[in-house]
Amino acid sequence: MERTLTLLSLIVMTTAAHGQTLDNTNAVPPVGYNAVINSSTYAPPGNPGPMQTWNFANLTTTASNTVNHVTPASTGYISSFPSATVATSDPSGVFGFFQYTSQGGYLLGYHSTAANVTIPYQNSEQIMKFPCSFNTTWTDNFSSSFTTSGIPASRSGTSTGIADGYGTLVMPYGTVSNVLRVKFTQDYSDDLGAFGVLEYDAETYQWWKPGTGVYLLVVSTLDVVSNGVPSTQQFTSWLNGGPVGLGEGDDPSIGIDLFPNPAAGRTTLRF
Repeated sequence: MERTLTLLSLIVMTTAAHGQTLDNTNAVPPVGYNAVINSSTYAPPGNPGPMQTWNFANLTTTASNTVNHVTPASTGYISSFPSATVATSDPSGVFGFFQYTSQGGYLLGYHSTAANVTIPYQNSEQIMKFPCSFNTTWTDNFSSSFTTSGIPASRSGTSTGIADGYGTLVMPYGTVSNVLRVKFTQDYSDDLGAFGVLEYDAETYQWWKPGTGVYLLVVSTLDVVSNGVPSTQQFTSWLNGGPVGLGEGDDPSIGIDLFPNPAAGRTTLRF
């Protein structure tokens, strides 16, 4: 059997099987998944709670970037992140390293090619708890010691998460039902020694659909204090609603094939 699929149709197919509970079988990005992320002007996140309708139909794309999900070994920096199960790569030359288990998702650190700096987390940061459903919560401390431009530096902080709502998400490409919203906050600082301390306070709302592997929508606010001077940045980004692209990978053992691979305008699922 063959079917031509877009992101929206993939979302619909996974609804009955998974509902609104995220776990390490339906909320982990597969290696080879090339996610096109659109940026937009800031939009308020809306209300928490059950049976919500969040309307973001009027989002417009101001920029787009592709985030590639690759094997950690392919980055050349696996020695700093030996327990990573997947890595992300974006056009700015930043690699993110992650570990996913049945207990949740964990950020292990970053490498920036442009800045020539590696930031391994000696105490990883939990970014998702599995299983995750409405009212699931978690709190985690994280820390890192690293060197940037020859300067010893350290990072420490606390992150918290709560699945604070579920309902329907209205996007420019259509309406998605049975979506889970996760509120994620971070309070951390970078101590750069004689160059001062950077303090960060981030609040992020993520809308998830089991089966997509990455978030559908993110609305975030970042407050930064640098040498006593505060600044605020706000972002909205969302997974492109066009056809899903998958990079080349091994043939799956469960009788499913996706082609052409990678996809441009459309793709076909044979099962």
